[in-house]
Amino acid sequence: MAGDLLRPARPTPVTRAQIQIRLPYGAQQPVKAMHVDGVACPHLEPRDLRTFTFIVGVVLDGSATADAGALHYVPGGHHRMADYFFTDWVLGQPAQTPDDIDAQDGTALIAEPGDVIVMHHLVPHRVGINTSSTPRVMAYFRVSHAQHPDLALRALSDPWLEYPTLGALARPGTV
Repeated sequence: MAGDLLRPARPTPVTRAQIQIRLPYGAQQPVKAMHVDGVACPHLEPRDLRTFTFIVGVVLDGSATADAGALHYVPGGHHRMADYFFTDWVLGQPAQTPDDIDAQDGTALIAEPGDVIVMHHLVPHRVGINTSSTPRVMAYFRVSHAQHPDLALRALSDPWLEYPTLGALARPGTV
């Protein structure tokens, strides 16, 4: 599937996964702000850019529902983020998203164990609070276009740069 999305390029091999556990509310996990992974993360140096092309998430345990720690995303937010990265952002600045995106709660991405989600890197998102009685466990795999290291900065402001076939569909008049 990754190869089809990036054709004619190939993805780089995925060698790591992130296991994310969203414990029930009693565990006092903080609410995360809207963000785009790998851009001005609090745990990275301000000038580090650790982006990728898209993320694949697999629900391993617990339901990802609005009240069970689901990922909350901004539909169509990848377009707003591309505009933000093109006009109002410079590498190293601490702000991850513009104020209008940061102020949104987002839409809960609902999924059950075994479900797989695929999300464009530029989609702003946050993790919701888990008020259920069951931990929500996800495995995330970050997939990168083979030329991503050379395209990363440009890809922040051009959401279709690493997806030539999808880009042709998104830009009328191109083939």
